[in-house]
Amino acid sequence: MKRSICATFVGLVIGFLLVNVSAAQKTDSPAAKRISEFVSFINEPAEKSSQSFFIDNFEKSDDATVARRQVQTERLRKEFGNLEFQKVVESGKHQVTSHYVSSNGPSLMLTVAVSDEPPHKISEIRLSVGEPDETLTSSKFDPAVIDDVIATLGSELRSKYVFPDVGEDMANAVEESLDAGDYNEVNGWHELASKLTDQLRDICRDKHLRVRAGSLRRPESGLPKRQVSNHGFKKVEMLPGGIGYVKFDFFSGDKAAESTAAAAMNFLAQSKAIIFDVRENGGGSPEMIAFLTSYFYDEPIHLNSFYNRPTDTTTETWTRKDVPGQKFGSDVPVYVLTSGYTFSGAEEFSYNFKNLKRATLVGETTGGGAHPVMPVSLGDHVHMTMPFARAINPISKTNWEGVGVKPDVEIESENALEKAIKLARKAIKNADQNPVAKSDSTDLRSLVNKAQNLMAENSYQEAAKVFEKITAADSENAMAWLHFGYCLHMVGDLPAAIKIHNKAANFDQTAPIATYNVACAYSLMNKPDKAIENLQAAIDLGFGDYQQLQGDSDLNNIRKDDRFIAILKSLQGQ
Repeated sequence: MKRSICATFVGLVIGFLLVNVSAAQKTDSPAAKRISEFVSFINEPAEKSSQSFFIDNFEKSDDATVARRQVQTERLRKEFGNLEFQKVVESGKHQVTSHYVSSNGPSLMLTVAVSDEPPHKISEIRLSVGEPDETLTSSKFDPAVIDDVIATLGSELRSKYVFPDVGEDMANAVEESLDAGDYNEVNGWHELASKLTDQLRDICRDKHLRVRAGSLRRPESGLPKRQVSNHGFKKVEMLPGGIGYVKFDFFSGDKAAESTAAAAMNFLAQSKAIIFDVRENGGGSPEMIAFLTSYFYDEPIHLNSFYNRPTDTTTETWTRKDVPGQKFGSDVPVYVLTSGYTFSGAEEFSYNFKNLKRATLVGETTGGGAHPVMPVSLGDHVHMTMPFARAINPISKTNWEGVGVKPDVEIESENALEKAIKLARKAIKNADQNPVAKSDSTDLRSLVNKAQNLMAENSYQEAAKVFEKITAADSENAMAWLHFGYCLHMVGDLPAAIKIHNKAANFDQTAPIATYNVACAYSLMNKPDKAIENLQAAIDLGFGDYQQLQGDSDLNNIRKDDRFIAILKSLQGQ
């Protein structure tokens, strides 16, 4: 199945592109005709509604996808401006790759793919920043080299992909396709890369994985320009009523970016509430995520862990005790704006705040990419972006891969800022009118921080006692119930854990994982019927972490049960 994705768009692939081409591509292929219609629409957008255009011309046209494309259109118009056609790099019946120069500076490569059958609607539009790779333009496509590409691809997937069993499945699939002659009709490197990407994603459902045409030795021309983009920070503003607003579109890994981030935080130091806008943020550095989050905790907090499969090691990220300027502390309300475009590191930023109960997320469920990547060469003409590690949240013990981060307040992303401002004003008013409640809230936040630190130290017995106090003081704190049950689970008090897991299952936001935890507890107690019953209930509620089910030792007692095997197979096929 073809899939369009949204990712960091400088140097990476984008699922949808606005273009304005001044010269026509000299080919009559279905792909070329579709891009001509697309360009005509972009050049004269007033002639028809964007909604009807996307429905008529794109293969995937559900309401959510159309709405996302409308937002991305405006985003990419601002970022790139018009594109001037340079040359066709690769052309086939169902796919065209061309080179453009944008009016805002970057040189771009655009690939348009259409469906095999008439009316050949657009199935995918991909963009990468940079000049055409001379190793592609100067050498003729040689189908014989595909054998070497597949051999290298299979080896790399087996040895480095984050989940060994899925890597094995993907390697087997491409090798079987090679033997079956499925690549015999491929006419170019871009087409091969596109075909492999789609095939592999159908198995792993991993939005970070991508096969790309071009030599790995080619530098990513867009990345050095990020400093010119103010390290991702687009807007820092004090809104009426003392509400601080920060909009940034990537988390820079440049050490110099910390001074920019510190300047933004210090400018807003007197804010009564803070709104972070990551609706157009495609991800970036975990270090910058930790640096910004540090302004909202007095003591170091364990944010995330990353398991690296090639090295078989786990590293942790924590907030810092000291940062430049003044911290906001634990009582300033924080709101994070999200969208379907929010991806990767921006999802971690949101996920951390949500699990720590330190911020309210407002907007749409995020894109669902949690795996760090590494570049892998597949020869002189093709390379791959390989997910080699996975995030492990210290609270949920999982991540947002494939499911995204669900906001606390669900609303269309374009209305998220207005909604967050209203929520912030209400919180500020309540705090001003009830300073005692504000003090109680600060004390409760202190207890939460203490419990999180105890969990990070694996002191589950002590953490359970603290969470018991938190739930007694705030019975509507869903995450506190979830963590309370988890701590009891970890110390082996399974009957008590089940009772608390069921408490957490009463809240929409924690029901799927809490019900899953009930299933795990019953499995450990060797009660297979109860375990299967609750596992199916968790999946019906939205739990869909196939990898978690595969690797969770809590489920070993039911792993050979035909019902469990059926559940696992049903998830793998989704």
